[in-house]
Amino acid sequence: MMMRRAGTIVSSELRPKSGLTILLVDDHDELVDLFSHALEKAGHSVRTAWNGAMALQWLMVDPFDAIITDIRMPLLDGARLYAKAVESRPELASRFIFITGHPVDPATANFLDETRAPVLNKPFSIATLLETLRGLSADGSAAGP
Repeated sequence: MMMRRAGTIVSSELRPKSGLTILLVDDHDELVDLFSHALEKAGHSVRTAWNGAMALQWLMVDPFDAIITDIRMPLLDGARLYAKAVESRPELASRFIFITGHPVDPATANFLDETRAPVLNKPFSIATLLETLRGLSADGSAAGP
């Protein structure tokens, strides 16, 4: 289980025996805690980041089957995180799931249309999140690096 402690991340083993290895990125602590707990309970391994800049660091050094990221965040938003990650590691393009709690402006809507990535509008259920992850897996998109 992940815990946030004074700017560091404490993690269990990254690569699970079963399930997906997921990077969860959101600047709302309570959502990160809720979703990471639910995902771990479902058999996935979860690493968390509270902004896009931190997430980008993880993406450059560790393999992930899925990246669940908020669109609006400080330091590096979801769209720029996607662009920078895919620039360095193109195989990550099909592994993103975007989440948002805000109305999407036209530029963001165009970006999401271009990526063709799943988008979940907050609030959404844990069941919806797990089903979306299964969709990535079924497509083979999150089959691993």
